[in-house]
Amino acid sequence: MSLAQCIQGQCTNGTGTFVYPSGAKYSGQFVASQIQGLGTLWMNNGNTYSGQWVKNYREGQGKMIFKNGDTYTGSFKRSRLEGKGKMIFAEGGYYEENGKMICPTERASTLMQMEKNMKACCMRV
Repeated sequence: MSLAQCIQGQCTNGTGTFVYPSGAKYSGQFVASQIQGLGTLWMNNGNTYSGQWVKNYREGQGKMIFKNGDTYTGSFKRSRLEGKGKMIFAEGGYYEENGKMICPTERASTLMQMEKNMKACCMRV
């Protein structure tokens, strides 16, 4: 198993690129060797997050792009979807924080996919 390592720039205090043993890669700002500020994380499951970070957590405003093409843009708190945001499904529907669901069809699979993506979004590196 390979070790986590800084492969470019300054990953202690500054801007750099860090690769994890899982294959995930983060590029952005660091403070005291923690992800802090703005940056992008490419996860080994194919999902990508770009936005604000606080002490290694997705925190504040950001955008999550899922491997299947779904996207969430909005607020994050301790790496969880929290607050105002909008999930847009690759199939054509969307979900907003006010609870209104608009699906391309009434298929249950669309709702199950949304739930699966929401859970995946809460995972940390």
